[in-house]
Amino acid sequence: MFFQPGADNPSSKLHQAFVLVTLCHVFVSIVLLALYYFSNIYYFYRFGFLQLVWDILFHTVIIYLTGGVDSQFKFLYWLTIIHASILFLKPGAIYVAAISALLYGILANLAFFNSIPDLLEDLKSISNNWPEQKVTISIIVNAGACFLIAYLSAFVSGRMYQVERLLEEKNTEVKNLETLMERSKHLAAIGEMAARIAHEIRNPLTSLSASIDLLNEKSNMEHAEAKLFAIIKKETRRLNQLLTDFLSFSRPSESQKQMICLSQVLVESISNFQAGYPHVTIDCKMTLENEMEIYIDPKQINQVLINGLKNASEAMDLKGNIVVHLKEYDSVYYRIVIEDFGPGMDAGMKDKVFEPFHTSKIKGTGLGLSIVKGIVSSHRGRVSLRDKENQKGCELVIDLPKERL
Repeated sequence: MFFQPGADNPSSKLHQAFVLVTLCHVFVSIVLLALYYFSNIYYFYRFGFLQLVWDILFHTVIIYLTGGVDSQFKFLYWLTIIHASILFLKPGAIYVAAISALLYGILANLAFFNSIPDLLEDLKSISNNWPEQKVTISIIVNAGACFLIAYLSAFVSGRMYQVERLLEEKNTEVKNLETLMERSKHLAAIGEMAARIAHEIRNPLTSLSASIDLLNEKSNMEHAEAKLFAIIKKETRRLNQLLTDFLSFSRPSESQKQMICLSQVLVESISNFQAGYPHVTIDCKMTLENEMEIYIDPKQINQVLINGLKNASEAMDLKGNIVVHLKEYDSVYYRIVIEDFGPGMDAGMKDKVFEPFHTSKIKGTGLGLSIVKGIVSSHRGRVSLRDKENQKGCELVIDLPKERL
């Protein structure tokens, strides 16, 4: 027992004071807790700080009543410091450690110099005749212990906080991935069904187109009928092109990459394109020095270039001039720029040009640039479409890596 209560014992007053201080501490704690629950969450940290300050004051009184420097209750400061590290991490632990060390130092000095108020003089359970060296060492050791506990508890609390945040982030990522997987499965099923439907539509469409060509060969067809057949043939080809683009977008061919010069693929693509678009002229400018072979799929890059040239020609109503640049952009990429002289992009289309089925052209399918972006991305490249500076037209910029990334 640290004190012995009794009617004729001086310690009875000590016991009464101890009980009184404890009851006051419990009462104030209950009041703070009630204020916290019935007030705005905004004041959480304020109530936490008040509780910590009150705990330190209470512990200081308990230490005084149980012997001051000789008290075995100095560890109560450590519990408050650990509590502060949990609530406020390192700053809170350091502040509480400093306040605890300060109050204990003040208490020890007041007791050493017999400066305790007379009201409490008869409550001291142990004599204050401590040597100066003992008081000094006690203050230093207590301060060191408080700051050591503050550092260790703040370190552990900080790690626990980081782990908790990391777990929350991982849980959020897992939930997002699960949502994306469910959505991907749903979209994959829809895409598979749409691809099958498109393939089944394409077969009778081919027969229909061949039948229209045969009927169109009749020599005795009237002018009105010939005009109608021309419209049917045109729309049939447009529908067939849409199905072709859709199948390419939904079921991209397997990549068969090889080492090849990009200029060779570009020349072949321009030659193939000009055969189908005789009213479009292409000026190819290649400014490469010591060109090296790169690892690409020639067929897929050919499709990228054909789609890019087709997009530029459609922007100029299938007639006009296209300028193609092939150059070394930097030490990592070769750059292809397909430049047209059309009216440019609408303001509302700039953020949607690579999304499927978004097009401002009457003859376009809205899938050409989407296919371009998919193929270039699979080659670890970059692609963008931008308005030209100080003149009409657009530039399709394609960057392909020189080496495998």
